[in-house]
Amino acid sequence: MLRIGMTMLLCLVLFLPGCVDRPENRPDTDRLVSALGSDSPETRRQALLALNALGQEAMPAAMQALDAPEPMARRMSVVVLANLPHPEFALNALTAALGDPDSATRGLAAAALGQMGSPAANRLAGLLTDASRTKRTAAAFALVRMGADAVPALISQLDAESPEVRADAAWLLGRIGAPAMPAVPAMIRALEHQDARVVHVMAEAIDRIGPPPQLAVHHLLLLGQHEATLGNRLGGRAAPTLIRLLDRPGTPLALESARALTRAGKAAIPSLNAAMHVGKPATRMASALILSAIDPNLVRTIPEDLRQALADIHLPPLSEQ
Repeated sequence: MLRIGMTMLLCLVLFLPGCVDRPENRPDTDRLVSALGSDSPETRRQALLALNALGQEAMPAAMQALDAPEPMARRMSVVVLANLPHPEFALNALTAALGDPDSATRGLAAAALGQMGSPAANRLAGLLTDASRTKRTAAAFALVRMGADAVPALISQLDAESPEVRADAAWLLGRIGAPAMPAVPAMIRALEHQDARVVHVMAEAIDRIGPPPQLAVHHLLLLGQHEATLGNRLGGRAAPTLIRLLDRPGTPLALESARALTRAGKAAIPSLNAAMHVGKPATRMASALILSAIDPNLVRTIPEDLRQALADIHLPPLSEQ
């Protein structure tokens, strides 16, 4: 009885009109792709709705439309790809669209990739080295839009060979803001790079993220403490980098660097002594203040011009808050 019922069901499916999803019953995707470039907003809207209704099956048609001569068709195809049930399968196509000559198409592709999140993060971070400035800019926009999902991929670029890429990655992390907090330890380690531009951008980005003072001081003191130097007193090898950060007076990271130098104590004295006699006036002044905070008896070692400048200054202690 069951076998007969199944046979009848198969007959109904195979032979009754309208029961089979025959090719002639499916939407004409070529026509829909062509309609995406129509001058009529309503025609474009209907084509977009029809392609969206196809779900993942719309992907080949939408990818085909990325090569259409009309900018509007390319824009609409990006919208279709972004709304696929699994847009990550169109990652290559959307990434290629970041180089489209039409700025609106590039913007839509960047927004789609940013919305995609983690699956696109490494690919976008890799584009920070692309020869095309257009692609680099579009990738940067997508990474910022991605937010926290972009952070691991951007951290991987903080050690890039190119100073420009390191600076770009730091700047983007700063733009992401507080959600980029997990990147702060790696960003502080990257301050050891000797390129002054990278250090400046890195420091500004850390300030923008706004780590708690205790977190910043802890990782600043670890600078230079590589495996071979773990026997050295904490903060001694960090002192040269920390003193460079004093060149940004009034900024949060400069203050945390001063606190870290104070905590380093005697280990920082040789570097501070050297900094008092060379460099920018702000750095010399800060170094003198920190030395006097470490050991008041060291005031007599401060150069005369700095002692006169500091004579009437009464500042709160630099102890960690």
